[in-house]
Amino acid sequence: MAIVTTKALVFNAIKYSDSSLIVKCFTFEDGLRSYLIRGILKSKKGN
Repeated sequence: MAIVTTKALVFNAIKYSDSSLIVKCFTFEDGLRSYLIRGILKSKKGN
């Protein structure tokens, strides 16, 4: 697994479980790709 940093156009985002997203996007380096972004929807605030 590698960490990828690039600019992309997001076409679609689907909620996956409570805190993750499946994102379909277009990048100039890779073309049309889908990525699983884990933990993006978690709240950073404590109770």
